[in-house]
Amino acid sequence: MREKKGCLKEGLEQIKSAIIEKRVVVFAADCEVFYEGRGMSRLGRGERLIMCKPDGVVLIHRPTGYEPVNWQPPGTIISVSMKKDYGLMRVVRQRPREVLEIKIYDVKGVAAWKLRDTAVFVEGGSERDMQEAVLQKPELIEPGLKILTTEYPVGSGFVDVLAEDSKGRLTIIELKRKKASLEAVLQLKRYVESMKKMTGRSDVRGVLAAPSISPEAYKALRRLDLEFKELKPEECLKIVKANKANRLAV
Repeated sequence: MREKKGCLKEGLEQIKSAIIEKRVVVFAADCEVFYEGRGMSRLGRGERLIMCKPDGVVLIHRPTGYEPVNWQPPGTIISVSMKKDYGLMRVVRQRPREVLEIKIYDVKGVAAWKLRDTAVFVEGGSERDMQEAVLQKPELIEPGLKILTTEYPVGSGFVDVLAEDSKGRLTIIELKRKKASLEAVLQLKRYVESMKKMTGRSDVRGVLAAPSISPEAYKALRRLDLEFKELKPEECLKIVKANKANRLAV
């Protein structure tokens, strides 16, 4: 019993030192969890994986599943202490007031690192993913759409997607992975005018597909008789990945 208590104390000291030194610390522990704040909860004794980050984030994971069973956001105050028969990690958030207490009966292993990460996070898919998703699922733009080709050359550039709508009209689809600007609207207008001249057809539509559009761009879009379709790159990426997984499973 003394040996186990000694191991617990040693493990707690490692955890405490890592937190003070602003390291990312991950440890496995036999523990109970108590929470009080916006609600109340208790998680009985069991073996879990606990992660503490330098910004005050604490995550408690059970042996299965990807979501934490308990967690605290950045800005918390973390303290670690040894009681008579257990260790106590106390995680306190001041506003709103939340308290997470972890009673630790055994520390099975501790790892800590001073990590550095300055990379820029780019959310969602690329314009290439958006194009691929529209090819695989044309109804993302509108029902009855038939894709003719991609990267079609016109006098002023290349059309992302050239299609035919349910009424037989040529439809130019310009894709933007970020908020559509006035420049994007004018680019689409040039493509539509070039296509009309190349084909001699007057029934050429222009659709700007993007996650959102600026007010200035939307006003110009309506004035120039063009259209906007909300299309989120992250949703397109999901479609592309799902189709790829389905092909591999066949």
